[in-house]
Amino acid sequence: VIDCRGEEEWELWRLPRSRLMPLDQLRERARGLDRSRTYVVYCRTGRRALAAAFLMRQIGLRAHALEGGIAAWPY
Repeated sequence: VIDCRGEEEWELWRLPRSRLMPLDQLRERARGLDRSRTYVVYCRTGRRALAAAFLMRQIGLRAHALEGGIAAWPY
């Protein structure tokens, strides 16, 4: 699970075991991710996560955005 929000947002509220990878750094940092895995990307509302998942797919990763973001996370 990848959190594409900023560090300040991540410090306030995050999903357990998520990895911080802000959207503005994602293209560069995602190149080091394991291509055999599937990733779920989230943000607060899901909008940045859609962009992040798109960028990740452009470099050959399997990525999906968490619909509704962390605000819709029921747990």
